[in-house]
Amino acid sequence: MKRTALTLLLAMLFSALAGTVIVDLAQSNPVAPSDIEVYSPRNQVYYSNEVELGFIAPSRYIYPRINFTSFSYGLDGQAKVPISGNTTVTGLSWGSHSLVVCGLDTDGNTRSSWTVHFDVSFPTAWIVTAIAMSAVFGIGVMVYFKKRKR
Repeated sequence: MKRTALTLLLAMLFSALAGTVIVDLAQSNPVAPSDIEVYSPRNQVYYSNEVELGFIAPSRYIYPRINFTSFSYGLDGQAKVPISGNTTVTGLSWGSHSLVVCGLDTDGNTRSSWTVHFDVSFPTAWIVTAIAMSAVFGIGVMVYFKKRKR
């Protein structure tokens, strides 16, 4: 009986200490979500000069006091482009890009998403595959007609 009580007491003590440490860590390293969440584009390579821009503003559900009146996006540190919602970013050059979505709330505060980094690249793999398939098809056709001619 004494051993069980001692074990229980030690378990409660360690649990309380662990809980205190976890709370201290959470308070010293807060991870605040951004007010606007960008779900497209993602940190990856795109093989097109057009990329879908998709975002949500969850804070209006989490913090009802925040209501956005307008949105815009900034690409590579250039001037912001006003948008009314999800859109397509066109005319992208090859290379690395960074994108931030901003929103203006009813109090006149500008709130923004985390910066999204992505790359636009020439689709070399697709072109090489298409050329190889065309060459195999062409050789096959030539062999077929050469055998048929005999």
